[in-house]
Amino acid sequence: MRPQMSDFAPAEPAAPAPAAAQSMDSAAGIVDPAAGEIPGEAPHADEDPAEGPSAADAWQFGHEARSAGKALRAVPPEWRTPEFQTFADAWADGWRARDEEMAAEKK
Repeated sequence: MRPQMSDFAPAEPAAPAPAAAQSMDSAAGIVDPAAGEIPGEAPHADEDPAEGPSAADAWQFGHEARSAGKALRAVPPEWRTPEFQTFADAWADGWRARDEEMAAEKK
């Protein structure tokens, strides 16, 4: 029979180091109510802080639209307002770029 070596004395909790406590707060998702975000946490590189497409996305959509045979005037209706003129211009630039590529391929 093996001797049992057990200590039944209550364990004392160890205080976490300050850096460990801060990383645990971020991991736990403690949110600063004033800012609405986790303090000290930078946004991830793959996250887009702005909602919706960027001008680069609009250019790509225009490029793809030309490949699909859509007309230059087929700018998405939500971008036909003055506040979205940048997106409409980027879409048209992408369309024109693909049109030039297609013309060069035919030569």
